[in-house]
Amino acid sequence: MRKFIVKGTENYPEILTILNEAEDKLSVLLEKNNGYGIETREEELSKQLFESCLRTNYLTEVQTA
Repeated sequence: MRKFIVKGTENYPEILTILNEAEDKLSVLLEKNNGYGIETREEELSKQLFESCLRTNYLTEVQTA
């Protein structure tokens, strides 16, 4: 699974995980520590929006070993 950090969330990082890829959409899980616990929500993104977020560095891929 590919994971990404959402820009602007240094104190409480928000992590986007790709759950499923379709032809033109991505199903993603967003996880954020709000200081009191972990908030999670599932969203759908168009691939075009996702690629735009990568180009503008709004999303940065987490490198795993």
